Amino acid sequence: MRDANVFHLFLRGPTGLKLEYTSAETTAMVDEYLEEHALPSRDGFRSFGVYKGANGRAEVVELTHSSISLLFPPLWILNQRFYEGALALLLAILTAGMVSIWAGAIAYLVSGFTMFKNQEKFIDSFLALRGFRRVQYVANISEAAVQLEAIKNDIRLNFMFPTPEVHAIQERYKRKKRIEARKKEQSSSS
Repeated sequence: MRDANVFHLFLRGPTGLKLEYTSAETTAMVDEYLEEHALPSRDGFRSFGVYKGANGRAEVVELTHSSISLLFPPLWILNQRFYEGALALLLAILTAGMVSIWAGAIAYLVSGFTMFKNQEKFIDSFLALRGFRRVQYVANISEAAVQLEAIKNDIRLNFMFPTPEVHAIQERYKRKKRIEARKKEQSSSS
């Protein structure tokens, strides 16, 4: 808990955190907070990545492992909105299939296994080709909730597919900036 905000962490590896014992006051404060506000169950949470590109463009991508990548790799790539990669994979599998039906089957199986094992790396690579880099790794219930959390950290994020709530928040921010610019302009002209 920090500044009356409770953090619920999901860890996948070393974090470099220094953990200390809490005081009796802090423990009592956390207990009181938990009685008033129930923490959500971890069962509905999924992993998401927030990627930022040039000009503040942003995209939220689900990073939860999908069995579609193992069974239908080209379909999984299409689901990630990387159309060039799906076309290249289909052409590679078809080319191998033209050489030999067994070569095509092996190419399909190897591509499926590779996609399944390295999904997060492929997503990072797909988006890096478009000029995006991951700025946040978030566990939340939905993409809409992730967008709301991300916009709190950086209001200038321009999501490709914004939710209505995020759009409304950004419009209020833009309106506020225009008003501040007008006031500044009026004060400098006076």
